[in-house]
This record gives sequence, C-alpha cells and structure tokens, in this order.
Amino acid sequence: MKKTLTVSEFKKYCEKERFTRIVYHSENQEWYQCADPCKVEMAFPAMEIYENPNILYLKSGKNVLCLDRIQCVKVDTESSVLGTIITVLCGDFGAKHYDRSYTLIFQK
Repeated sequence: MKKTLTVSEFKKYCEKERFTRIVYHSENQEWYQCADPCKVEMAFPAMEIYENPNILYLKSGKNVLCLDRIQCVKVDTESSVLGTIITVLCGDFGAKHYDRSYTLIFQK
C-alpha cells in the first residue's frame, strides 16, 4: 500500500524511521528505457529536506543529488528486501499533475 505524504510529513517520517542509506538506480525509474546506454547507481548516507522550497538533497561527501519542486512523496508501506520504496513526485506547484517521478530505496 502506498501512503502519500507532503514534504513536511515526509521529513517527520524520515526523522522517525532513521534511514542510514538512500539508493538511486536509474533502472528503477518509470521513465527509464532498457536501450539507454547509461545506467547510474548511487548511494547516499545523508539527506537534507527543505520545505520552502520543497527540495530533497542526498549527500555523499562532496557529491549531491538534488530533487526540487517536490509536489508530494509516496511511501510504499509493503515490506521489501531492498528497503522502503519511496517515490518523489516533482513538478510545477500550480500544476495538477507531476512532471517527473523519482524512485529511491531507503535502507536502515
């Protein structure tokens, strides 16, 4: 079951759950195509969430992955061997639909 959270609710959820590793795989993205020659896998031990504007920073040393214009976050509450599956929906704030989604794996 997926639970939809605001950025504020997601920030509180992450503080409670205390995740230690966030993984981004390009192959896990809904927009990924098998024919794409570039496959990216990144892991981040640290995360910062800002509510104004809605931005998520994933950090590993000097490396940063930034997701901005976050409309909402979907948390898959079903258990997974990989971890908790999080989908971040991004787009213009006035839009009814999101422009792009990013799937991340949160691990403890």
